[in-house]
Amino acid sequence: MPQDQARAESRWTAAQIRADARRARRAAFKRQLRARLWLAIQLAVGAGSRLIGGAGVVALASVAHVTGVTAHLDGFIYDLMVAAAPDPAPTSRRVTLIDLPADPNLAPLPGHDWQRLIDALAGAGARLIAATVPPPDGVTPPARVPLVIGTPVAPVPERPGQWAPIGGSGAPDDPVVAIALPEHGVHRRQAVTLETSTGVRPTLEATIAARLGGPERVPVAPFLIDYRGDPDAMPRLAAIRVIDGGLVPGLVDGRVVVIGPAPAPGTRGLTVPLRGLAEGLSPLKVHGYALETLLGARAPRPLTAVETAALLAVAVLIGYLIQRPVSGPASQLVFAATLVAVGALSFGALVGFDLVVPYTALTAALIAIFAVVRIDRARTRHRDLTRLVLALAARTHERLFPQLPETSQEQWGQIIIMVSQVLNLRRAIFLEADPVHPQVREVAALGCAIADIAEKRRDSRRPPYTDAIAAGSLIPLDRRQFLAPLADGTDSQFLAPLVFGGEVMGFWCLTVAADEGTPMPQFVGAVDRFSAQIAERLYFRRELEASRQASEQPPARVDERARLETQLRRMVLLLERRQVLLECILNREATAKIVYDLFGNVLQINERMTEAVALRDIRPFALSAVEFIHAVSGIAIETCRSYIRVVVTARQRLYLPVYLDFSGRQFVLALASIDRLGDRDVGGIDDEAGGGLLCELIDVSYVDALHQMKQEIWQFINMSLRNDLEAVLLAAELLADPRLKPDDRPSTITLFQDAADQARSRLADLQDFADREGHLAALDICPTPPRDLLERLIEARRPAFAARGIAISFDAPMLPALVLAGPDALDAGLGAILDLLAEDAHDDATLSIAIDEQEVVTTIHLSAPGFGLPDDQLHAYLAGTKPTDSDTFLAIRRLAMVIEAWQGRLVSHAEPGAGYRFAVALARVI
Repeated sequence: MPQDQARAESRWTAAQIRADARRARRAAFKRQLRARLWLAIQLAVGAGSRLIGGAGVVALASVAHVTGVTAHLDGFIYDLMVAAAPDPAPTSRRVTLIDLPADPNLAPLPGHDWQRLIDALAGAGARLIAATVPPPDGVTPPARVPLVIGTPVAPVPERPGQWAPIGGSGAPDDPVVAIALPEHGVHRRQAVTLETSTGVRPTLEATIAARLGGPERVPVAPFLIDYRGDPDAMPRLAAIRVIDGGLVPGLVDGRVVVIGPAPAPGTRGLTVPLRGLAEGLSPLKVHGYALETLLGARAPRPLTAVETAALLAVAVLIGYLIQRPVSGPASQLVFAATLVAVGALSFGALVGFDLVVPYTALTAALIAIFAVVRIDRARTRHRDLTRLVLALAARTHERLFPQLPETSQEQWGQIIIMVSQVLNLRRAIFLEADPVHPQVREVAALGCAIADIAEKRRDSRRPPYTDAIAAGSLIPLDRRQFLAPLADGTDSQFLAPLVFGGEVMGFWCLTVAADEGTPMPQFVGAVDRFSAQIAERLYFRRELEASRQASEQPPARVDERARLETQLRRMVLLLERRQVLLECILNREATAKIVYDLFGNVLQINERMTEAVALRDIRPFALSAVEFIHAVSGIAIETCRSYIRVVVTARQRLYLPVYLDFSGRQFVLALASIDRLGDRDVGGIDDEAGGGLLCELIDVSYVDALHQMKQEIWQFINMSLRNDLEAVLLAAELLADPRLKPDDRPSTITLFQDAADQARSRLADLQDFADREGHLAALDICPTPPRDLLERLIEARRPAFAARGIAISFDAPMLPALVLAGPDALDAGLGAILDLLAEDAHDDATLSIAIDEQEVVTTIHLSAPGFGLPDDQLHAYLAGTKPTDSDTFLAIRRLAMVIEAWQGRLVSHAEPGAGYRFAVALARVI
């Protein structure tokens, strides 16, 4: 049965594992499907918004063009194009103008002269003769040459759109002679028909074009006059010259001759889009250009509404395709080039195809699509930036706080206990500031509660909260007690603000025993460091609560920009703190390190490396990785390149010998490849960029120190065992001596046994030391010869002592026992004691140093007569309860702190007028 039950449980466990795996795969598939659907929706919405934006641009530009919003600017651009257009071929001229006298001081042309004029023109081969003013009665038309007589009309001010004959002249069936009203002051068009009091009548130009070219030659609406070319290229003759026989037949033969009054002297002509016309153009010449336009079928044709919309759609599409892949200053150059190209195409369409392109509408559409592209690109960048920042914020939070300690109240209890123990606090309470209301609330407390706060309003806008915010650091609460006093007396209370990213997250009230006095700067600095990390915890606590509330409540409108900026600011602050922390850790490394990227540029270097290479005057930032390895190791350049190739490609770790002398220090150069940190990719940031080359200078000088230590240990052991063995041998010789008296034999045997026990005890101590060697190495302590260390310290200070006449009294055994200590810390502490004694000693005093060996303890006594100070003040300096800026006292204090880990102690005494006395007790090794 137990086996069946075990098999059943095993099958159930396997089935449960498979079910969990299936559920995990389904959940992953659903997450991936949701992500892809959301991406597809975003792409569809983006494409739809771009399509709607482009269609809106086309519609707005088309409506603006059709409704005449852009007519004035279009007319101005059209005039510039017409003025810049080249001259047409001279053979295309079909009209000749005849000027009648228009001087009011001269009599009108009599009827017989009219007849002679018409006959002369007909005899010269005129195709058709037209008169813009009716000739006198009795003038007969010539045979075989049509004569068209127009009736001059003028607009009726009282009736817009109607025209009336001037002076009631002309037959009712004759065409009317008039020039269409100007557009914004410029005569660009000519009418085909005009509404008069006798009905709708055709214009003179329309009648002539219909008679010569057929009705299909006549447009149905007012047409643009083709003013292109030189204004003096159209032949123009005076009627008197023709009557007098000065007619050149080539100027009339096969052409339409238009007879009309010349402009009166001193009058200004009509404004037309022709270059080089300061005085304008005469009405007769305008009629000539209009007739020339119809006869030559060269009337510039504006695009229809449908053609304009299609052209705008094509232009918007091309503009979008051109602007989309370009960004930055290049996009502005491309946009300017696009406008120039549109202008050139518009001019070419007018010159080559007689098409009037709506340049203003095109330009407006391109400007609009350029703005749409910029806005779309900005929105896309903002969306991508938002996604990147939020993803990096989540990734940063995941890497820096993988276990989310801010979410656990138990963790907060551990935090407050930790800070209370480290800072020796009596009471402590963390208060969180509400982001909406000014009240504060309790997060965690030790030895008190929020009900103990005397400030019952708990308003962060009132003192002492505002005082702590203004100070930006720990402030004392001396004027009144913030927390209710303890039953056994008062305590010193302090308040510190908790600030993260420039925002007050809360406050920290803490108390210490009143007899400890004013906190030292080191205490204030420790509180500030703890406060920064606690504020960080409070920020993540608030973010977690906000995310939980958002998941439980319907979504609300939020300021996305403010949220993005907040996340970015927090993330940068977190990364800066982590970077500073990592740099501090790197600088505290005992090994000298320098990091290069894959191209040989320096990425990071710690202080140990800077100090080490400074011994050889090597500047790492001015050297590549290969040059640095060559400069440090002394190995040939080519060999260094091959080593780097092996490290980077094969990703092997190499150790190279260092042949150069670093002021007596010996190093080994280690090379290693830094590989990518992970397989995740957020926002296009690839961790492959983290690759590089790590160079480490490993100090192996300790090998010599270990060798020397080994020699000292074996020298001491050999001397001790030799003395013990000599005693054993001496006792053995006495026992073997036949001259030994029987009465002396017991004492000799006792001597023999004592010497053997002494040797056995030393061997046991040696075995005990060998068993503790690993533990001692972990504590960074080792057997240290006190006499040698003191002799080195004295020799280094002997010149300074001699300058003041201070004598040295050094009493020590020739071969004192080794003591357990950290050589560097003991060296710094004893050196500081010697400096303090020398600074305080009288001139010509004697500095006494003695080494006293007991069975398990070796005590170093140091004293000198001097000025001294009160003993309680010395103890306050060394205990850290009284601040001091003296490096000497700080070094002695550090020795007093670490000496307890060595199973020793530091005893000090001071007396005014007597000086200092110190006793450094250390455990013996053997």
